[in-house]
Amino acid sequence: MRDRGKTQALARAIFETGRYAGASWWSYYGPDWTVMGLWEQGGVSAIETPQNLTVVSVVVKAAVAAIVRQIVP
Repeated sequence: MRDRGKTQALARAIFETGRYAGASWWSYYGPDWTVMGLWEQGGVSAIETPQNLTVVSVVVKAAVAAIVRQIVP
């Protein structure tokens, strides 16, 4: 879904049930990319050390190329 208003309404509806700590879905740009929205982080732990991302990070550059966007510092 590429309609921000609909996406936000769906997230709000999920949140307001009080039954879920978040939602995940596949990315428009690639189904192997998982997008997650969390509104309750209790019990969440990282399986790897988090990385600080910058405009020169290899993964950021790869994402920019994949989604055909420009980074403007």
